[in-house]
Amino acid sequence: MKKVLKVIGIILLLIIAVVLVGGLFAPKHYHFEKKVEIAAAKSKVWNNVNSLSAIIKWMPWMKMDPKMTSQITGDDGNVGAAYVWKSEQMGDGKMTITSLVPMDKTGLSLEFGPSKTPAKADLLLNGDETHTSVTWTFDTDYQYPMNFIFGTFMGKFLDKDFGKGLQDLKAISEAQ
Repeated sequence: MKKVLKVIGIILLLIIAVVLVGGLFAPKHYHFEKKVEIAAAKSKVWNNVNSLSAIIKWMPWMKMDPKMTSQITGDDGNVGAAYVWKSEQMGDGKMTITSLVPMDKTGLSLEFGPSKTPAKADLLLNGDETHTSVTWTFDTDYQYPMNFIFGTFMGKFLDKDFGKGLQDLKAISEAQ
């Protein structure tokens, strides 16, 4: 039993050392983006990204906790409007519209998790009357040593979730 505890202790120390050393070299800024091609007019896609009530219809996290409580504050579809949620499963958070460039960009600020980690997201549209390319970006900063942990693992989670959300956006936009 003593041997097993010693091995577990050594493994834990090694994991901690890897995180601490890795954090010294990992960037503190994290950027992620994912793109989807949609067979729909840019104006149709814009109608699905220019307000919080439209965005929450396709954003994947809003569907993960059926007990989540939420509300939109401010004038939805305008800078300053916010979507505030409380969730035991997903954590509490807030998403605020920070910029709207009609037919081109919706800028969002996010606060989530116990520490209210701030982040920025953009929905960028490029296209015409038959086809639209949407790029969803995410930017945040993590403090040492969390920069190593999140920088190493965050992309895998975001790729899956952003992919699901963009596919839902595609389906909604192409069905209209």
